[in-house]
Amino acid sequence: MSIRLLAPAQTELDEAISWYAEQAPGLGDAFLVEILKTFRLVEQFPQAWHPLTPEIRRCRLRRFPYSVIYTEDAPTSTASLGIGRIGLVERKASPLPLPLRY
Repeated sequence: MSIRLLAPAQTELDEAISWYAEQAPGLGDAFLVEILKTFRLVEQFPQAWHPLTPEIRRCRLRRFPYSVIYTEDAPTSTASLGIGRIGLVERKASPLPLPLRY
């Protein structure tokens, strides 16, 4: 399976990395490493994470208050990924057609 990061998710990711980098030395890098690990887990085990709907799943990061929200396109074996900060409107980071409440 391949993964595709949606454009709004890329923007959210870039902003989060910058924000964490300003908070403490190395924290932005640590956030990026955790995101990349989570992407790999989603890529390897797409059905393992919490379903929000039959088509949409969520994998929460362990150290940071973010989730990777994704859909799996079976014919192309591609996962479309969005990210969002838990507690904020995650619709900004993904094209989800439903209100998300956590």
